[in-house]
Amino acid sequence: KNKNFKFTLWSSNESGYITAEKIKELDGDLLKKEMFLCGPPVFMENIKNQLLSLGVEINKIHYENFNL
Repeated sequence: KNKNFKFTLWSSNESGYITAEKIKELDGDLLKKEMFLCGPPVFMENIKNQLLSLGVEINKIHYENFNL
């Protein structure tokens, strides 16, 4: 119901691994967005670094670290 929230489900089995460039392609200007990541630690670190390289501020990238 929140018009400012957009959820995009990405299946790597169908579309390959997601990249920050692909996210930018799908959703436009990343610099104005809050990014919420969920997945394995290696994935989150990789995407975080890609987002940073595109100019996204670290305080706009959110994720929770957990390991089993």
